[in-house]
Amino acid sequence: GGGGPFWSSAFSTGSLAAALARWGEAAAHCTLLLIVLEDSTPPSLQLVRAILPELGSQIHALNSSPQPAVLAVRVHVASSDGAFLRDEFALSATPALLLLWGSARPAERLVLRARELLSRPRAHDALADASARASNPPSD
Repeated sequence: GGGGPFWSSAFSTGSLAAALARWGEAAAHCTLLLIVLEDSTPPSLQLVRAILPELGSQIHALNSSPQPAVLAVRVHVASSDGAFLRDEFALSATPALLLLWGSARPAERLVLRARELLSRPRAHDALADASARASNPPSD
């Protein structure tokens, strides 16, 4: 794409715990938490090559508007964070994309697993949809 920050800078490289803590603090602002769970398989490499650059640009765009910010983190499945996520979200296959939002706990969530994640519009639309829902929480 043209100019703008490099896509990978949209994703935090810190620990999942740090991202969750930051997201917890920001929950009042309806922040969307996006977690990419990666492995070392061809589908995951395809994800990094084809899908993440687009998502990164989308995250930068969302974060430059007055809308709620997106907090994004990449986690490798072989890490302890990866093991926790697989367990928590019952993920038998990776790569996966997890979107969490809302102040309720457990949060509202949308999970894209390997095959649907690799369909380019699906990931883009899921992020756009979750972002819209995060910025317009239902009023009880």
